[in-house]
Amino acid sequence: ANDPATALRDFAAAGDFIAAQAAIDALGKVDPRAALAIVRDFEARLASGGLAPEIAAEVEWHEGGIAAFAAARYPAEAATYYRAAVDAFARALALAPNDEKYLLNYAFAALRNGDAEGALRTYERAAQVVPDSVDAFVGVAVTAADLGKCAASRAALAHARAFASEQHRVVDA
Repeated sequence: ANDPATALRDFAAAGDFIAAQAAIDALGKVDPRAALAIVRDFEARLASGGLAPEIAAEVEWHEGGIAAFAAARYPAEAATYYRAAVDAFARALALAPNDEKYLLNYAFAALRNGDAEGALRTYERAAQVVPDSVDAFVGVAVTAADLGKCAASRAALAHARAFASEQHRVVDA
């Protein structure tokens, strides 16, 4: 049968977490609400199985992405889904606090959810973890500007441009 929950249980039982996450992500593009329900069940299975935090963090990160997609897809429920995205990214970050991907996603979700101060702290943390991260410094620049901290915004943008130049990337903000 084409039942995602059954397929997911089979993948999880076989220990194929990559296939399970791929199935959840594919469903998330078609039916994010169903994918969120299934990913939460998957997270519970992972927690009860005592698996490595790296796997759990990645699943939480995927849940955040699906929740953010759901927010865009279902505008009437956007606030609920954006909050769910922030919460999922926060859980991923709690499991892997020095992972740039989790830091950046949490910061962006926090900013989107109205927590500019929290976003700024997290972007700054990402810049500490990865000192040449163009994305972290652009995040600091945008968020500092949002908070009216113009000098800090300009300084962060200068860092981002310098790093982008070194990495042969273009940053226009």
